[in-house]
Amino acid sequence: MKHVKLFEDFLNEAKYTKLNSVGSIIDQDGITYPELKNGKPDLDNGVEFSEVSDEWLEGLSDADRKLVAKFESMSEGVDAFAEFATGSYVAYNDGNKEYTGEVVMNPKNQRLNVGGVWKMYGKGAIKVIATSDDTYIVPDNWSDVKKA
Repeated sequence: MKHVKLFEDFLNEAKYTKLNSVGSIIDQDGITYPELKNGKPDLDNGVEFSEVSDEWLEGLSDADRKLVAKFESMSEGVDAFAEFATGSYVAYNDGNKEYTGEVVMNPKNQRLNVGGVWKMYGKGAIKVIATSDDTYIVPDNWSDVKKA
């Protein structure tokens, strides 16, 4: 019976990612859970990532923000995405138009088009390019973004 328990723990480790900065765990479906004292998720108190509080989002460390971005597959080219720190001034051409602006975490709960799919993101959940006309751009591939 002990072998079954160990195998179950192995499966759970693959399914959950710890977010140490906020004392939480996120699963592969984007549900966040408080972390119990034993290090396991409190499965009775899950919250969808898109519905977490502003305070929770603001508490994420840069490392945990990167984990969430990778985990949620918010964009392709995650390695390139990670190298553009917030505050960077960048240029991006989507094939139709050239955009320039500052890289910021989305400043409010908002609906954004990521990879051709419109989805609601909580404040501070995803890196965007804030243009001068208050448009927020999420590049299809952060590898196409250049420092301006």
